[in-house]
Amino acid sequence: MRRRALIGALAFAGLAAAGERPSLSQLYGEHRWIDLREALKDQAPPALYKGAVAFAFNDTKAAEEYLNQAIKLAPNSNDAKDAHAILAKIDVRAGRYHETVQQLDEMLRLKPGSSDVENTRAIFAAWNEHGDQSIESSRPSEIRADVRKDGVKLPVSIHGKTVHWLLDTGFNFSLMSESEARSLGVAIDKSSGSLADSAGGTTSTRTAVADELTIGDVHLRNVAFLILPDAQEPMSDWQPGERGVIGLPAIIALQSFSWTSDGRFKIGSKSVLSSSAPIESRII
Repeated sequence: MRRRALIGALAFAGLAAAGERPSLSQLYGEHRWIDLREALKDQAPPALYKGAVAFAFNDTKAAEEYLNQAIKLAPNSNDAKDAHAILAKIDVRAGRYHETVQQLDEMLRLKPGSSDVENTRAIFAAWNEHGDQSIESSRPSEIRADVRKDGVKLPVSIHGKTVHWLLDTGFNFSLMSESEARSLGVAIDKSSGSLADSAGGTTSTRTAVADELTIGDVHLRNVAFLILPDAQEPMSDWQPGERGVIGLPAIIALQSFSWTSDGRFKIGSKSVLSSSAPIESRII
């Protein structure tokens, strides 16, 4: 009888534990932004968590306020290091290379010797030599895009030459191949770095900045690119004139956009970057 009672008590305890809600730190660590947003409604959470959720749902103004608050409250803490990392992502997406370097320097101050951060800093230090990305002019426009199951390819003009590159909101950087850079007259920097690849290894990369880039009637200056070898996937799978990816800094500069299945891409209309779903990035 005692054994049965003990087994029953353990089973009941297991069910109770299984029914417990995950902690805020667990939701944050697992990047469960929707669940964390809901959990924050019932508690007085740390500023870091509020800032992380605001960033995940593309509310950068609120994110910066909360994250700077987290740093001010405990400037030498792990929360401060995480806050600097998220602020760096915000600066990356805005094309603010100088401020990104400053955030990365703070991360290295709090955690010296981090090879990933050091590598990333070297990349942004190279871009910083060219100046931040800026919008020279912008007007609503409509262009023809190639809409496929695997993504949307847009006509992109660099130095007066047009290529058709993939638009990808999952990348914090824009990419192009070495041969594409040469054909477009984009000077490749001498600096080099490395990136994690899809196979779990690393691939070497260099940097470049396109002095001018145009999509529709949006004209950008100083758009940063990572330069990949032509033999590296996905460049090796694409044809010349298609070996490039437009990442978040250039995409966000479009401010708003939408497309239809028949290839009508409208700039200056409702954006797919809404606050209804979190945005995750595959690089940095």
